[in-house]
Amino acid sequence: MKPVEDQSPEVLTAVQIFGNSLRVAVVRQLYSGPKHRSDIVKAVDASQVSVSHQLQYLGERGLTQEEVVAGRGRPIVYSLNRQRLDSLLDALTTYIRGAQ
Repeated sequence: MKPVEDQSPEVLTAVQIFGNSLRVAVVRQLYSGPKHRSDIVKAVDASQVSVSHQLQYLGERGLTQEEVVAGRGRPIVYSLNRQRLDSLLDALTTYIRGAQ
């Protein structure tokens, strides 16, 4: 996606993240607290592959974090980086309102 001339990289990132309904659903699930991928899959009614892809995408942009939980296998708990979420929402809101 090519940014419009006066859009910052932060605005472009926000548009890319929030312009995908599955990503928004994943963020919504994590907003209430850390979750296992399987819980997110059930809540958003999407495939594990799709949710995994979105979690990776969000993680690469600093919006999610992973924590390996001790125990059998390697269960991973995902959490939301609320500071990053606030930063993206603020950038988008500021841009929409026309503030420089």
